[in-house]
Amino acid sequence: MTVPFPPWPIPHKNGLHPEIFGVWQNRRLIGAGFIGPDIEDARNVLRSNPAAYQESKQILTDVAMIHGIAIHPKSRRQGLGLDLKLALTRWAETHGAQAVISVPVTDPSRRLNTRAGYLVFEPNITLIMQFENCKTRIALPIIGNATWSIYQLRQTSKPSLTISQAPPIP
Repeated sequence: MTVPFPPWPIPHKNGLHPEIFGVWQNRRLIGAGFIGPDIEDARNVLRSNPAAYQESKQILTDVAMIHGIAIHPKSRRQGLGLDLKLALTRWAETHGAQAVISVPVTDPSRRLNTRAGYLVFEPNITLIMQFENCKTRIALPIIGNATWSIYQLRQTSKPSLTISQAPPIP
């Protein structure tokens, strides 16, 4: 079965939205990455504090989440994962994100994030965010061996976003 290529140029959507990137080699899909607004954390913030509507809304419009990157095993060790990570980061910046976050769970994925210029937290560290125009600090805990990885972007037209970390909760 032949799948047609999408029309070019691909239509531009404003703002953060779910997007899938493909890595192609000789017309074969050898990798992919998925990025979009941080919907899960925005929902969790609102569930834990219904008064944090504005904060939840800011997460949806200003924080991009890379949900996953995969490269076929035979195509690894060529820098394709790093190129894909950097392309996803640039996409987030052009779509208005102030920060890009991901949750690397393996040492190779942590090294990839570090090579891409991301700040990789130690395991079990809580990510803290506060938007300039919001009163509530947002705490996003992580459990187990997973870590937060964050890349802060500069969007001068938006209220600033402060990012910090908190030690593990006993």
